[in-house]
Amino acid sequence: MKIKDFKPRTAITVGRGESLREATQRLADDDVGVLVVINAGGAVGVFSEQDLARAVADGADLDEEPVGHNMTEAPLTVEKDGALGDAIAKMNETGCDTSWWSTAATSLG
Repeated sequence: MKIKDFKPRTAITVGRGESLREATQRLADDDVGVLVVINAGGAVGVFSEQDLARAVADGADLDEEPVGHNMTEAPLTVEKDGALGDAIAKMNETGCDTSWWSTAATSLG
């Protein structure tokens, strides 16, 4: 099975400059664990529940701290035509425990 056959959903995005609280609300509203962080040039990273937990543990101000200071930059990526098994193997090899699948791009991160 290829990744594109997995029926990826449209990515839920958040702006790099949006607050951690705004991102947290989007995670909850859309019932997802990962947001794609964007700027004018496109995707620049991902923001996950794990990134949020790290920010809270570090004492970040949820209303003032931007997502861009707490996101995961350069997440692992795979091609949409790649085999799903290869993507899972890549996640296992790198210890990646979060994934998002998008029609715009396919990423693990």
